[in-house]
Amino acid sequence: METSLTFEQIDPLEIEEREILGKGSFGLVCRAVLRGDRDVALKVFHQQTESERSAFITELTQLSRVSHPNIIKLFGASAKPPNVYLVMEFAECGSLYKVSAFITWYKLTPMNYI
Repeated sequence: METSLTFEQIDPLEIEEREILGKGSFGLVCRAVLRGDRDVALKVFHQQTESERSAFITELTQLSRVSHPNIIKLFGASAKPPNVYLVMEFAECGSLYKVSAFITWYKLTPMNYI
């Protein structure tokens, strides 16, 4: 099934990569600067297998269809190997996983008051 995607194609020359924030099975996430003035999260895909390509297309499709203040914004992407990545809004507090893990820890940790 061919899906028509609408997204801004962002050239690699418009992105200045900074530190690596995390690594996963499909690639890595870096902090980056887009066009010299916007902090972004750059999610780079390895693109070595069909399942990795499928994961990229799925995420690109979902993010390109959604616009909501509580969901990370997709600024654009590149789907042309070897430069396969998503350029997304940078979340200053980290991933939802890290924030929810902290909240869970905080709720379960007994507070010792003097």
